[in-house]
Amino acid sequence: MLCMLLLFSGCIATERPIDNTQYLNLLYKSKDFIAFCLYLSSQENPYWNQVISRLYYGYFTLAKLIHTGKTNKFEIVKHDTIWAQNKKRPSKDYGKYVKKMRIGYDYSPGYEMNEKQTNKNLKLIIEQRDTLDILIDDAKDRTVKFYKFEENPSYWINKCEEILTEIHEKHELLMEVIEKYIQYKER
Repeated sequence: MLCMLLLFSGCIATERPIDNTQYLNLLYKSKDFIAFCLYLSSQENPYWNQVISRLYYGYFTLAKLIHTGKTNKFEIVKHDTIWAQNKKRPSKDYGKYVKKMRIGYDYSPGYEMNEKQTNKNLKLIIEQRDTLDILIDDAKDRTVKFYKFEENPSYWINKCEEILTEIHEKHELLMEVIEKYIQYKER
């Protein structure tokens, strides 16, 4: 009786099949993180520590979407597992490095006050800006595979591609703001 109760209450299950809206929501979440980074970076006194931390989550959410599309399961997965799926992509090592930056800014008092380190991290983000394009290309491929058997797949695929385009545009604007800041600091 107890086994039946646990089986049907969902206490045993750690994963569940993903539905169309959950997949789409991961895209919105990534877009929101990057839009928030753009907002924070555009302030009179930019919050670079939070820009870097939230940018990590924007990238990670796209990487998680790719993982979710591959497994067709919405599951809790360690960050390193998500990045490890990108073995042939530069985003594997970059994802781990940006995660290390995020941990430093989120959990280490005083880390955000080290302007030299922050500028170094911002330069790395600029140098690796194409990592987002790689994630977007993977997400587009995964989106087509995920929705191809759905009723009206073109609606879902077009909606996802629209959001991915917005993510790319916001990311490019963010990269421009960061580049201007770096140029200003190097004068």
